Formats: sequence, C-alpha cells, structure tokens
Amino acid sequence: MFDIQLRSFKDRLFDPSCYYIPHAVTPLHITITAFTTGLAACYSASQHQVFLSIFFWLLNRALDCLDGALARHRKAASDLGGFLDLLGDFVIYSLLPISLAMGQPDAWDAVATLEASIHVNNFVLFYVAAIAEKRARVDGEKSKELTSLMMKPALIEVLIRTFSGSSPSPQRFSNAVKAVSTFHSTLLTVLALYALRQKPWRPSSPQKDLSNASKENIAGKGGYPDDGRNPFIIARSEFANSITAIEAGYLVQDIVVLLIEARLHGGGTRGLDKTLLTHHIGIGSALLLLHCHVARGREVGIYVIVMFLLMNSSTPILNLRWYLRTFAPQRRAAVLLADWAFVLGFFTARVWLVWKILAVYGAHHGWNAFEAYKNGLRMPCKLGTGALWMANMGWWTILVMNTIGRARTFTLGGH
Repeated sequence: MFDIQLRSFKDRLFDPSCYYIPHAVTPLHITITAFTTGLAACYSASQHQVFLSIFFWLLNRALDCLDGALARHRKAASDLGGFLDLLGDFVIYSLLPISLAMGQPDAWDAVATLEASIHVNNFVLFYVAAIAEKRARVDGEKSKELTSLMMKPALIEVLIRTFSGSSPSPQRFSNAVKAVSTFHSTLLTVLALYALRQKPWRPSSPQKDLSNASKENIAGKGGYPDDGRNPFIIARSEFANSITAIEAGYLVQDIVVLLIEARLHGGGTRGLDKTLLTHHIGIGSALLLLHCHVARGREVGIYVIVMFLLMNSSTPILNLRWYLRTFAPQRRAAVLLADWAFVLGFFTARVWLVWKILAVYGAHHGWNAFEAYKNGLRMPCKLGTGALWMANMGWWTILVMNTIGRARTFTLGGH
C-alpha cells in the first residue's frame, strides 16, 4: 500500500545480505523458491494449519524482496525476471484466499469480495503505471524506478495522492488523510448496518434463559448466565468477518499514515498524535488477534464487534466540522451547526450505542441494558465496558460545554 515509501527501508534491510549469497545462486532460483514457499503457505492454509501458513507466507515475502535486491546488486535485472516475479506474486495473491476458504463453504462470499478488490486495485496500479510510462516516453524522461518494471501507487495511495498531489505540503497531506478517513468510515458504517440487518444475525424474541447459571445470577447467588444459545454471542457471519478485516487493514495503513504525517510536519515524534496512534495500535492488534480465532473457526461475539464498528459513524461529521473550522471559519452559522451535529452524532455513536449493545445482549435473558451489565458481564468485560462508557460520556460532556461556550460567543458576536 505504501510500497514506494517503504522501498528504501526494504533495500537497506536486504541489500547487505546479497554479499553472502553464493554466486551459483541466481535471482531466478530465489524467485522459484519464493513461489514454492507461497504454494506451501496456500496448502497449509487449506489444511487449516494457521501458524505454518503464516510462516511460509512471511518466508515468501522475504524471498520476494531478496530476489530483486540480488538482481540489482549483480546488475542482472531483466524484463523476464520482473515478469516471473510479478506473475508468481499474483498467482499466490489469488490462490491464498481460495485456499483459506477450502472446507468453509460459507466463506466464498468473502473470498469473492476480496478477489474483486484485489483485481480492482491491480487495475488501478497497472493503468496508472501504463500512463506514467507513456508520459515518460513522450517527455523523454528516464524512469527513476529501482525495479525492472514501473510500479506505481496502489489504490489507497492513489486516493491520498489524488487529494494531496504528488509532492504534498503538510496541510494538503492532512486534508487527504481526512478525506480518506471520511470515505472509510462512511463505507464501514454502511457495511456494518447491512451486515447487522441480515436474517442470521437477528436474535429470537426476548425470553428468559432458564439455565441454572442464569437463575442463580437473578437470585443474587453468583455465577453468570449461559450464553451458549444466545445468538448475540454465538452467531457468525463471513461477511461480518470481512468487515472486521477491512477495519484491521485500515488501522494498519493509518498507523503508517500517522508516522508520515508527523514527519511531513517536521515534528518527528513530538508532532505525532500519540493518543490516536495508541488507539489504532490497540484496536488493530485486537482485530488481528480476532482473525487468528476466525482462521481456527473459534470466533464468538462478532455481532458485538460489528455493532462497535458503528462508532465510525461519527467520524464524517467530525471531519466536516474540522473542514469548516479550517477553511470556512467565517461561516459561523455553518460551523455552529456542524458543532451541534457532532454533539448529537458523538452521543449516538459513542454513548447510546454502548447502552444499545447491552440491551440487545440482555434481550435473550429478558434483561434491560442495566440488568445485562450488572448480571451478565464477567468482571473484565464489566470493567472494560464501564470504562469505555464513562470515558465517552466524559468526552461528550466536555464537548457539550465547549459547544455551548462557542454558541454564546457566536450569539454575542452576532449582536
């Protein structure tokens, strides 16, 4: 996704190793070995051997970096070598999702979506590369690419460069990041709402769970309810798994974007939004861990996670508010309207949503939201949910107070 920015780091990492590779080993040998390890990763994935598949995949990626580095080191780069390298990559990229879905009939919708996104991304990559090569020939410029083929930015990077330009100023880059963030959060909200409306998700009509654990809990004798039949907990959806994968991928790329943005602003780590970075690392790590369980077919609580993803719905309003404050501060009425819209959106997506999730969970046991929080949640979940709700409620209270202060200033200024 950020291949161009990371390529110099990759070269510094792999170039020194080229001195230790025997001359009898050619770049083509490494390319073939990389393709073989990629096939091994696919086979392991089809057999549900998760960690073995990850090992072969990482080895494939390392060898894929090494063959090009060795070819450039020996000045042996060729069009044929670049073609075989890229062909092997695309075969593995296409085969791996299919291998993951083998033996999981419900996964084919997710695989079709993923394969379609890969091909759309590849279309963008190669079309832009063809246009760039055509313009370079017309202008008589020599390609500055380090690889034997001209590799241009992929889809997300194209979106960022569309908004920011090829050599963006710090402000333009920040604008582009906000635009991509708005697009992502809107898309994810729509996908999450669609997933939650699917019939397999919908819980049955509310009724008391008469298990012993539940009766003991209601009677105040300790224990927790039996959620083994609670569709809110046990229901699964490959489409929902795909949505969580999209969110995990976005958080990973946004971590890189935050680092690039801090560097462009010249502040280094001092200019880095550490709160947002910590949030992204924490949530991204949790989602990656979730997908380790998904790969083993052991995921639970996906409905809960997808509902939590609806918190993204407040981000477009936040970015609109930022845009008006930055570029149209003279439109005070519009800025104030955006402020109050964000107050409402934040409360709905960050405060009321937590209460709604508890209410939906408690419906299976005949509880309201507070009873579900008190009787149904184990202590770690109770502490985490309570801390999240209290923090969001605190931020919302501060937001309301600040908005009221700005509204008073606006009213006084109007007179």
